[in-house]
Amino acid sequence: MVLIFRPKKPELRHITPIVGADKGGQILIRQNSNANVIGSFHTVCIVPSVASDVLNANDINFGNSNGSSVSALSVFTASGALPDPPGVPAGTKCFMWTSTTPGLQTIGLRFTMSAANPANSSGVPQQIDVTWDTDMDGNNDPDSPGGTLVKPWNLIDRTVITAGGAPDGSNSLLGATVDLPLTFNAGDGRFSGKISLSEWVLGKRPDPHGSSDEPTDGVPLKLTIVGSCGYFGDTIGTKTLSGPGVVTLDGHFDFEVQVLGDIGCGAGQVIQVKVEASYPPFINRPPVVEVETVNIRTTFSIPVSSPLLAWVGQTVLIEYGFSGTDCAELPVIFTRPNNQPGTFAPGAQGAAEIGSDFARTKLNRCLTDIRYESEDPAQIDITAQLEGNVYSKQLFPVFFLAFEDISQTLNSDPANATLTVSELGTLDVHVRGWFPGDDPSGRPAVSRGGNTFPKDRWILPDDWSTLRGPGEFRPTWAASAPMPPARITWFMQNESTVNGFQSGVRSGSSGFFVPDADRLEFDFNIQPETRLPSVLGSRGKPRIISEPTKPDGSANVLIFGDLNLTYEGCTVNTPTGNPYCKPDDVAGRGVYFVLADYPELRGKWPPLRSNDVTATFTWQGYKTLTYEDSSDPSVKYVVAHLKDRDGFCDALSLHNVLGVPVDFKIDSGSGIIIGRADDPAAVTDSRRFAITTTFDTLDDRGNPVNATLVRTVKQDDECQAWIKVVNSLETPANVLVTFAPPPSPVPGQLAIVRFDCTAPLLTIKNIGPNAVSLAGFGIRADTSNDLLHPEAHLGLLGQLAPGQTTTITGVEAAWIYNEIQALAGASYARIIWEEATISIADCKGAIVTPPTPTFAADGEGTIVLDIIVPFAVFNNVQLERGWNLVSAGGAKSINIVDAVGANVAKLGVVYLWDQASQAWRAFFPDLAPALNTLTALEPGNAYWVFAKEPFTLKVPK
Repeated sequence: MVLIFRPKKPELRHITPIVGADKGGQILIRQNSNANVIGSFHTVCIVPSVASDVLNANDINFGNSNGSSVSALSVFTASGALPDPPGVPAGTKCFMWTSTTPGLQTIGLRFTMSAANPANSSGVPQQIDVTWDTDMDGNNDPDSPGGTLVKPWNLIDRTVITAGGAPDGSNSLLGATVDLPLTFNAGDGRFSGKISLSEWVLGKRPDPHGSSDEPTDGVPLKLTIVGSCGYFGDTIGTKTLSGPGVVTLDGHFDFEVQVLGDIGCGAGQVIQVKVEASYPPFINRPPVVEVETVNIRTTFSIPVSSPLLAWVGQTVLIEYGFSGTDCAELPVIFTRPNNQPGTFAPGAQGAAEIGSDFARTKLNRCLTDIRYESEDPAQIDITAQLEGNVYSKQLFPVFFLAFEDISQTLNSDPANATLTVSELGTLDVHVRGWFPGDDPSGRPAVSRGGNTFPKDRWILPDDWSTLRGPGEFRPTWAASAPMPPARITWFMQNESTVNGFQSGVRSGSSGFFVPDADRLEFDFNIQPETRLPSVLGSRGKPRIISEPTKPDGSANVLIFGDLNLTYEGCTVNTPTGNPYCKPDDVAGRGVYFVLADYPELRGKWPPLRSNDVTATFTWQGYKTLTYEDSSDPSVKYVVAHLKDRDGFCDALSLHNVLGVPVDFKIDSGSGIIIGRADDPAAVTDSRRFAITTTFDTLDDRGNPVNATLVRTVKQDDECQAWIKVVNSLETPANVLVTFAPPPSPVPGQLAIVRFDCTAPLLTIKNIGPNAVSLAGFGIRADTSNDLLHPEAHLGLLGQLAPGQTTTITGVEAAWIYNEIQALAGASYARIIWEEATISIADCKGAIVTPPTPTFAADGEGTIVLDIIVPFAVFNNVQLERGWNLVSAGGAKSINIVDAVGANVAKLGVVYLWDQASQAWRAFFPDLAPALNTLTALEPGNAYWVFAKEPFTLKVPK
């Protein structure tokens, strides 16, 4: 690795060999450098150092192994440019030397730092010992701190020519012949081409620390081209490479052999390259290996483009030309075999002549084109060439395809899938096409869907790899079949049928289509032939949608089930006749099919219909009631538990059950309402009827909220509302609860009054006359790139009184679909209810609060449930004076103080034999509470009670 590294103290650094004017001369951080051939020069520099530092040749210490020597040592101050190392800062102290014998050397030195050296903080000259790691910090290699610089020197062992890659046996081209494909230039009538080669020099040195087959630097080379054809590099006529810049770097020297307009250079000639490696002049030895040769054979074949694929009836454009602009207006002729279907048509530049099986055009700035069309599936072999010049020929295969079949799956299932009512599903479609090729495929004829498909046809994209063959056989062909786009349109079976729970109609399809991440869909909710919309869909919730197939023949779209539901698996809510759905009840079904149509042809080849797939949509929400005890037997909670049909309690999607009203009514039995949650809420004067607002138990990130309100939950992330009922008569009470139909109307008037997207913050105000619960409202901002959730979202909490404001920052913890700074940089923010915009503001200060939206009624409708709340019921047992044996039944215990009531002065004692401890437990009314071992009458026990006077004891029934 080449790197300028600045240590804290001066250290030694290898400098890469300088090869020519634009390579090498850079600082290496490695302790060991590449091996050099003996007699080549190597440079080492002190980093950091300055011109005023003092380094003498006798200050440098070489440790020699294997008999390596030091010759021609010289010290110099780098100038920062050639011939000095250009990557070394000017003023740096450096030295260079060579070895005339192979081996391994270690290098260290002692030199004098002047006061100007940036590593010298003393202010006076200092002598310092310098190694590769003077400060012993490992130079970013903590496993090997310290150490001297290491330099290997090699003898030349052998040389190898390769066409790239390592110099192993499989890559060697010694004595071999390689092909150089040529291309024809119409501008000057000559051929061109080039091939890249590498000459490797591998060296060796004796043990100890010996090496063999080691890439070796600094070896001078001489390269010669024999004959009149071909030259080195990009300068015409260069037949020899030699001199100072032609040496190995990283063990090899890369070169190119080109043919570019050489006189007499054409197909079928052989270019011989000779390569000669030698020791540097300092060694004064002859070449140590025989001259290497490689033969380069020029070849030319008719260029064949990758096939153009089109559907029958389409027109393809075929372009033919050459690089450059000096081709004149040479005539070009396009031909195809006379037994193939289809016709030529003028191209973008027009045509001089069109025949049944040929077309004639002229080059314009070295380019021309022609169109071709066929209404029948076929392989068309179109040839283009300069008229009268066979070397300019190029072949353009065209495959015109008819539909073979179209297959559809839902979530990878070809028949059906089960989704929750608002879970996204993926419909995938694959279209295949067929054509009769020049060669038979061996495929039998079949009849399918009223169509007959001939034998020996080829099917794409399946057969592409067979047609293409190995990569080297047809290298110009694309790696996979570039299938032409077909128009795909998804439909729903019985789309116009309105499902109904009460009517029992279940044959209509549920749901709608959602554009997926590829954003290729078009004709939202429009039948492409009639241009009429679907009956039950809309542009926002399309029930027809189209998309072009991709190059692999596929197309896909998402489905969402929450529209035109059947509620077929739900029971009947008796008071209303509406569906009462519970988790996993079947709520709807969608049956989907696809038509694939040809882009241009009409009539001869009709559209193709796919298989049907069915989606079954299940309900995941619930609305149910429970009652819950308090510490007082006469006081209980009646709790409404809700989840939307998605299975959540949030403001994120449609048909929310958060922030909506729930009506509670004590319609029989005794009792009154003494508490309710959540606000806004109202209780009538009779205290037998209350309207409450549902609240959340978890925020959007799953964190607990409303901890002081939450009663026992049935499932995580549910909404709740409740009333608190007192019943002193201790008789059962019936509570009737009404759940409003979704979607719920907007419960209040909120508006954005300030939006600062740089702070970031957003201020919301209640501009209506009534208090508003923020539950069920959400804030959206455009910070996410997710197509399915394109905006950041924050569900709101709390209430606002009329005229009250609240400010939200971008760092609120429950933002989802975004980074934490949800408002930072957003171009807008908006308040939403049921996904509808309530108020919107942008960063430029514009704020719009549109009229309050209204929503169409959903088929779920109003749900009315009732619950019998059993309050504790007690027997009044008349006690006689003296000892009384009393049995306690029921399901509830009662505190003895409550059981005695105002008769405490008449009670002597209560005893219970404790079977477990084999001891008596007792309650004495005059004893301190902490000293009594008995405190309550519990069900299933018998008690001895001593009454000073007769009185009535309250005992669980």
